[in-house]
Order: sequence, then C-alpha cells, then structure tokens
Amino acid sequence: MQEVCAQVVGVPVTLNGDLKNQFVEINVGFDTICKVNSQLISNVCTDALSAEKYYYFIRLMGRKASHVALECTLQSHPNMVILGEEVAASKLTIFDITKQICDAVQAMAEKDKYHGVILIPEGLVESIPELYALLQLLLHPESDDSAQLSQIETEKLLVQLVESEMNKRLKEGTYKGKKFNAILHFFGYQARGSLPSKFDCDYAFVSPLLLRHSASSFLMDDIYRNPGPFQFDGPGTDAKAISLCVEDQDYMGRIKLLQEYLNKVRSIVKPGCSQDVLKAALSAMASVTDVLADVLAGRRVN
Repeated sequence: MQEVCAQVVGVPVTLNGDLKNQFVEINVGFDTICKVNSQLISNVCTDALSAEKYYYFIRLMGRKASHVALECTLQSHPNMVILGEEVAASKLTIFDITKQICDAVQAMAEKDKYHGVILIPEGLVESIPELYALLQLLLHPESDDSAQLSQIETEKLLVQLVESEMNKRLKEGTYKGKKFNAILHFFGYQARGSLPSKFDCDYAFVSPLLLRHSASSFLMDDIYRNPGPFQFDGPGTDAKAISLCVEDQDYMGRIKLLQEYLNKVRSIVKPGCSQDVLKAALSAMASVTDVLADVLAGRRVN
C-alpha cells in the first residue's frame, strides 16, 4: 500500500433510487426511470380498461428496494403493487402473495370487473428466502455474486400460481366469475435506455460544475433562503405561510376526520329523530353544499 494524493468522487447514479441518505436526497436516473415506466404503465392501464378481460402483470427493475415500483404506483395508480420490503417485513411466502392476488381478483369479479394491472418489483424474489435460495443455485451469478434478477420471470411464476388457484376456486364453487386471463410484461431496458428527464439532466449537469468550481461549502454550511420581495401581482402573490402548509399536507387524515363527522351525522339523523334535529341537519347540509359549490366555482375561474 502506498499513500497518494488523490480524491475519490462517488457519483450517485442508479435506477433503483436506493442510494438516498442524509447526504444524497435523490439519485441521477431515478426520475427518468419512474417517468418512463409510469407512462408505459398508464398506457397498459388504459388498454386494460378498454379490453376489460385481462390482468396485466408488470415486472419493474429494482433489486432490494422497491422504490421504482412504489413511485410508479403513485404516478399511474394500478390496481395492486407488491413491495419487497412489505413481503420481507411480514415474512410472506410465495403462496401468501398468490392468495392476496387471488383475493383481489375475486373481489374485482364480485363487482363484475375482470381486468386489472399488478406491479411486481424485480427484487421480489430476494424478499422470499426459500425462493431466492433456490434460484441462486439455478442461475449463474452476477460479478458481485448476486442472482441475475433480470433473468428471473417472477411475473410468469405468479401468473401460473394465481391461475391454478383461481381454477381451484372455480371448481370448488368459491369463485363464480369468468376465467382468469393474464398478460405479462417486463419494463426494464425500455426505461433504462431512454433519454433522461429534464430533472436528471439538470441534476447531472449542475453537480459536477459545482465540484469543478470548488463549490463545496453547501455540503457543510447552512444556506439561507431568500423568498424575494413582497409580491402583490404575479407568481408568489398567493404563497401561504410554510407552517400552515405543513398542517394542510395531512390529506388522508382530514378525509378520515370528515368520515367520522359524516358517521356521527348518520347516527343522529335517522328515521325516528325529531323534526328539529332533521331541520337543523338539512339547513347545515344545504349551507355546506353551497360553500363547496362556491369553492369549486372559484377554482374553475382561476
């Protein structure tokens, strides 16, 4: 070993998005992968809704971290996504996952719907110990001694298991819907080889320029934020206090609170309640609907 004067620069480039930590907020490439995949998934969702007779099983790239599958789910809203982290935390087997998918298919059939889109992360097999150990023995390992996940058609295995279980339920009479039909996809290199998004271009271009000009103080010093002058017109005029916006971000919490209020109203205003209670409820609900109509009208104008 010999000491030399050298600097080692690590570039956070990965499609998995698993290099996020207290020093790196996001990786170069993750934004591109998610946007391209989300577009492809959304196209499949549209086709599924049009055909109304197929379940699309889509495998996405991503090893131990299911960040790509999660982000694509938030952007394209498929019917179901299986996250490797949840499978590992719950210690689910391949048959547990099969049962969950079959239960979802059966629930859709009860609504007379026989189509859907299910996302599967490439690294799902790593979250199922008994399955991963078997596949490691069957496949040639990568240079880092890990299994070649891109060669493992997890979606095909799941479809075969789901189809077998649905046929079993059909024979037993516990499932009375139509025959289960599936189409398989693997969205990997379509996104990996695409043109980078604007965010990734800006991110990858600006970062080395900052290093080149020795702009390293931002890594350890506090950087102040200047919101600019007081605005009466144009961008920034409707900006709210940040502390208020943080409280408004609990969208699902507010939905839950609204449901609780509605349930209370239902428990009070029902056949047998007094005329005064009924009149008060009607008056209040009329006021609420008028206010909501005004809010919606104002948004349409803006």
